Amino acid sequence: MTRKDYEIIARTFRAYTDADKAGEATQQATTGHYKYTQSDTDRARASRLLLLANTLANSMKQDNPNFNRDTFLKACGL
Repeated sequence: MTRKDYEIIARTFRAYTDADKAGEATQQATTGHYKYTQSDTDRARASRLLLLANTLANSMKQDNPNFNRDTFLKACGL
């Protein structure tokens, strides 16, 4: 792996953590209007994990046309 690879991964994780923080902020802001359940939280996190994996896969595909997104996502358990 090269520095470029590490930068792609770091940017992807940054996007994921930003989305996670935004989700938490939205949840906190609307707590008075809706009681979130654990399954709501789990679904939101699963959605953000899928976003993370897809964003990383898209970046890798742009970098390497031979990169197989489906194989990568399957390896991620998605």
